[in-house]
Amino acid sequence: MKTNLLFTMLLSVFISPNSFAKSSTHLDAHVHGLSELTVILEDKTLDIELRSPAVNLVGFEYKATSEQEISLVKQAELLLKQHDALFVLPNGQCELKKQNIDISNIVSNKDTHAEHEHEHEHEHEHEHEHAEASHSDVIAHYQFRCAKPLALSQVTVKLFEAFPGIQQVNAMWITATQQNSKTLTANNQIIDLQ
Repeated sequence: MKTNLLFTMLLSVFISPNSFAKSSTHLDAHVHGLSELTVILEDKTLDIELRSPAVNLVGFEYKATSEQEISLVKQAELLLKQHDALFVLPNGQCELKKQNIDISNIVSNKDTHAEHEHEHEHEHEHEHEHAEASHSDVIAHYQFRCAKPLALSQVTVKLFEAFPGIQQVNAMWITATQQNSKTLTANNQIIDLQ
């Protein structure tokens, strides 16, 4: 409950009341190659949330139906579950306590391969007609317990190596001593928490 309040507070820090309507539209904007990362360090709890257009992670944004698409979704999910390869947390002695990977927007619920193939053909026709309207995001949330939170001075974000479709990450963070934001790239992957 406390963490959700902090996420709300963090967003309010970066969105002024006068530009809320404009900014909330921007937050809902779907930009390929761009992902968002929110980091909150409170007491000994470190929360990291990644929001990304599915195309950055799997190369498409519709429900996976072919075997190849389903394989790409499973591979992306496996990579997202490898938190230690995505986020380097030096000196804080942080241990993963919970994670939630939400790929529901790109997972098909069809049962048989034949149905997948038939449905896939019709979905592609439909998707190409309405490409602008169908944007799917993937959300990954990680919660760590850090034995030495004051020693955690930075977070290195390694998403660019795992997902070449991510070109930039808009990162926002809040700790007991600061709140800040910056755009991360493959050449600038470090969030300084102190």
